[in-house]
Amino acid sequence: MSELVCSLDVFGDDELARYKELSRRIWAACRNRRELDDGIALYFEAGDEIEAALAEFVPLERRCCPFLTLEVVHDPEDGALELRVTGGDGVKAFLAEETAGDA
Repeated sequence: MSELVCSLDVFGDDELARYKELSRRIWAACRNRRELDDGIALYFEAGDEIEAALAEFVPLERRCCPFLTLEVVHDPEDGALELRVTGGDGVKAFLAEETAGDA
């Protein structure tokens, strides 16, 4: 298994600043999180602002952590959002270490 490492060096200074800002906003808006067999699920109340932040964040996260699978799910009943962050071997442990102290 190859080492799972987030490569922030894929970003220029402005992109890195934006990535960090989006990360802070997303964690601040997270209302709940649930452990999955292969990762985590983060839950957010419905809203255009968080939806826009997730839409901008996901492609950035895919660049620095290409080993992650990211999926935004909309609840058809109340519009709430779920961000599923999953992957193969080692991803769950990677996420636990990376998100310790968040949310």
